[in-house]
Amino acid sequence: TAIVPAGYLVMPINEQFAVGFGAFSNFGLSTEFADDYAAGQLAGKTEIVTVNMNASLSYKLNEQFAIGAGINYVYADAKIIRHMGTTPLPVPAQTEAVHLEGDDYGFGWNLGVSYQGTPGHRFGLHYRSETDIKFAGEYSNQLPAQLGGLAGQSLPGSVDISLPAMAEFSGTHQLDKQIALHYSVMWTQWSSFDKLEAFVPGRDTPVFHKQENFSNSWRYAIGADYQLNTDTKLRLGIAYDETPADENHMSISIPDTNRLWLSAGAKHQFSAASSLDIGASILRGVNRRFSEADNLGQTWQFESEGNAYLFAVQYNLAF
Repeated sequence: TAIVPAGYLVMPINEQFAVGFGAFSNFGLSTEFADDYAAGQLAGKTEIVTVNMNASLSYKLNEQFAIGAGINYVYADAKIIRHMGTTPLPVPAQTEAVHLEGDDYGFGWNLGVSYQGTPGHRFGLHYRSETDIKFAGEYSNQLPAQLGGLAGQSLPGSVDISLPAMAEFSGTHQLDKQIALHYSVMWTQWSSFDKLEAFVPGRDTPVFHKQENFSNSWRYAIGADYQLNTDTKLRLGIAYDETPADENHMSISIPDTNRLWLSAGAKHQFSAASSLDIGASILRGVNRRFSEADNLGQTWQFESEGNAYLFAVQYNLAF
């Protein structure tokens, strides 16, 4: 379970220019298994948290076109922990085989364009660049020295990750005074996330290696809203989200699947300057069965299912 906050501020400069600031997260994951989990070398704790700080500027060319561009400062924190689990080696199952923690920041950019056709019909195209993160932190394990371990000693460690680029096309159409239709198609360049590798100074080979083989993915969404009365608007939506995970190279540490999103929400207008949005989504994932081998050559059988529930609330204020 996670709480993901976000905040945005938009300030018009004049009729053509506006500046904006945002704090949000585009990427994050967390999976955690018991310390004595049998397949502990494959699945322990994997956590990546990102915070994106964005500053942007928009310009209205004319009544039809507007463009915007922004700079992104991305802070990321990562933790990878693996335990020995069931093993022929003379060590307890909860012995840490890998413990890596680190953080770093990177910069990226985003660019968008909006086209207003006939009244009530608008299209948007947006691109967000890839961001390279080199996590710098500490690496350790609890393996005894006679097995080539560090016996709890910490060394400087690093992990390089490229957070993927994204592109989205969207449209909105006000069909009448009460009903509006919305849709979007999003592409994510997950092929940039092909492996997890940790390095320490003085060693050319990684002290931790995990092949991910992610592929680029697509997300398709369509929704509608209904103006119930002067103050309240109702919303419904459905989306299909492709997994980037390779079906021939599944990983229990990041057990991703294709997902169907079913969403509902509402907006209530308290005044001309104040409103509240609420929303909920049910994510239904595909049941997957797969096998995975650990570093000692042991093969494990897994079954995973990617279901989740999301709830959101947003307060809007104009001043």
